[in-house]
Parts: sequence; C-alpha cells; structure tokens
Amino acid sequence: MSFRQKRSILLISVVMLFLLSILDVSIRKEDTIQAFSEQFVNNEKTDAYMGERRAVTAIAQLQSDNNKPEIKEVVLTSQRGKVSVQRSETSTIQLQATVTVTAASTEAANRRRDAVKVEQEIQNGQLMLVTTANGKSVDPDYVSIDYVLSVPDMMRTTIQNEDGAVRISGINGDVTATSTNGLMEIVNVKGDLKVKSSYGSLYMADIKGNLDLVNRSSTVNIDHTQGNLLLDHQSGKTDLTDITGEVTGNAKYGSVFFHEMKGAVSIAGQGSDMKFDHIQSDIQVVSVEGGNMTFILSKDEGYTLDAAVSRGRIQSLLPFPIQKGTDNEMETRMSGVLGKGTRKIVAKVASGDMIFQVN
Repeated sequence: MSFRQKRSILLISVVMLFLLSILDVSIRKEDTIQAFSEQFVNNEKTDAYMGERRAVTAIAQLQSDNNKPEIKEVVLTSQRGKVSVQRSETSTIQLQATVTVTAASTEAANRRRDAVKVEQEIQNGQLMLVTTANGKSVDPDYVSIDYVLSVPDMMRTTIQNEDGAVRISGINGDVTATSTNGLMEIVNVKGDLKVKSSYGSLYMADIKGNLDLVNRSSTVNIDHTQGNLLLDHQSGKTDLTDITGEVTGNAKYGSVFFHEMKGAVSIAGQGSDMKFDHIQSDIQVVSVEGGNMTFILSKDEGYTLDAAVSRGRIQSLLPFPIQKGTDNEMETRMSGVLGKGTRKIVAKVASGDMIFQVN
C-alpha cells in the first residue's frame, strides 16, 4: 500500500471519529434536556397532586380553661402558625386555638378537623398544653393552628415555637421563650425573661426585669429594659438600646451595637464587630480574636481611656498619643483622660481596629 493510500485512510478515520463524537454529544444533550424537562413535568404533577389534596378547608375554634391553684407554670409548644400571649383578667389560664385544616374533600377536611384536640397535662405544678390529632402530633402540612394564651399575674410562661410568629405582651410573670426560624415580639412584660432566637427575628421593648438573651444567627433589637442583661451572642446582629442594668456576656462573630447603656458593660468578644454610642457607664470589653470596635464619645461626658490593639491599629483624633507597645512591637496603645474622666473605658483587641470618635 502506497504512502498516499495510507494517508487517505488515516484522514477518513479521523473524520469518522469526529463525526461520531458530534453525534454522541448531540444525543447526550437531548437526554439532558429531556431529563430536565421531565423534572419540571414531575414537579408540576406533584404540585397539582398536593393542590388537589388541599383543595378544601375546614376551620374549628377550640378552647381550654384551667384555674387549679397548684399550677405555677404553663407550657405551650407550637410549629408554624401564630402564638399570642396576653394577660388574663382572672386567675384562669385560657387557651383559644383556631384550627385550619386542608384536605381533598369536605368529608376528609371535616374528619381531619374533628380529630384535633387540645389536651392538658399537669405534673409538678406545670401545665402542658398539647394539641394532638387522633392522639398523635398534628401534621403542619395539613393542619395550621393559631393560639391565643391568656395567663394570670405571677404565672410563669414557657413558649416554644418553630417556623411561626410569637407575640408576648402585657403580662406580669417570668417568661421563657424560644423561637427557631421565626419572628418573635416581647413587649411590656414585668418579670425575668430567658429568650432564645435562632435564625429569625426578635424585638423586645419595655421590659421590667432581668433578661438572659441568646442570639444564634438572628436579627435582634432590644429597646428600653430595666434590669440586668446577660448576653450570649453568636453570629447574627444584636442592637441594644437604653439598658438600665448591667450588661455582661460574650459576643462571637456577627455584630453588636450598644446604645445608651446606663449600667456597666463587661463583654468578652471573639471575631465580633462592636459599636458603643452615647456611653453613660463604665465599659470593659476584651476581644480575643478579630473584630473591630467603634466608640462614639460625647463631649458632655468625661472618660478615662485605656485602649490596646495587639495586631491592628487605633484611629482617633483625641489629644492622646498613640504609642507602640513595649513588649510587643505589633501592639498599639492609647490612654488618657477626657473631661472629668467619670466614665472608664477599658478596651482590648487581639486582632482588629479600634476607632474613637467624638460627637
């Protein structure tokens, strides 16, 4: 076989392989498009099927009362839906539940609605209000329940909610409230509170009592409390305004804003950005790992400052020298007395910037 013949055969083989590769890509592309289209078709069929199963709605109003004197605490757990807690004008604990169910037919909806009951369990002075369907937990995909709970004065209240909304207002008694993936509002409460918000939103105002606050990746706003505040902040955002008592605790990642603190503040930080504004008390804050600090100082207040940054910088227009540390070349320090020096500010950052501004 001559050289020209061999070259022709080789060229023909290369062309055939190229054409086969194009054909294979086209087939795979068609298969991918078909699978992608089938996915949408299946989703549409699923949505249509679920819609048919929820085509009919039935509603029921349930009520549960209890005024036994041995009850010292009431506990309500809910998923999705709304929870409203208010003050009872009498010594009776009252729970009103609005039950909304969905089903494929009127008969099925009524049957599902009639199966929902509010049960009471009393143990060691604790009243647990439990909503069941045929003795089992309700299915939140087909049963939605909104609660209105009325509690008498001096009654301890515990609320646990997931994927819903909670409002607690106007009650006189200690409160423990936990919200996950939801919204929570607590206003005008007289009593000590333990509140935890995870991956949601929390607003509190006009609280007369001590507050233990846990923030896990939520947006939290606290406005006007008369009592001590213990802060456990991890990620998220926490804004504290007009706190009369002492503020202690820790701030890890995220950001914390301290505005108009009237009581002493002592915070341990770790990678959290913190801002202090309208300072009316002593401040002690130590951040062991990253995070920036900003202090807005008032001309009308007097401050004694002691600031140090291990790895970072201090920015200030105050008439105080910014000096290098004696033991650590990377350390920066600033100290001095502004005005009468009434308020003491001790701030230390392991790695980050510290900013002092005057309004």
